[in-house]
Amino acid sequence: MPAKNALKEYHENGYYHLYNRGVNKGAIFSDEQDYKTFLYYLKLYL
Repeated sequence: MPAKNALKEYHENGYYHLYNRGVNKGAIFSDEQDYKTFLYYLKLYL
């Protein structure tokens, strides 16, 4: 596992593995609106 304070360099047009998981593999969205908000920000910043 990488160090908590390690700086990573991200490059334009690079490939990155993104993943989300709740504690103990639990749900990370409490309702449909939470999920839609997540997708909005994901699209905005990617």
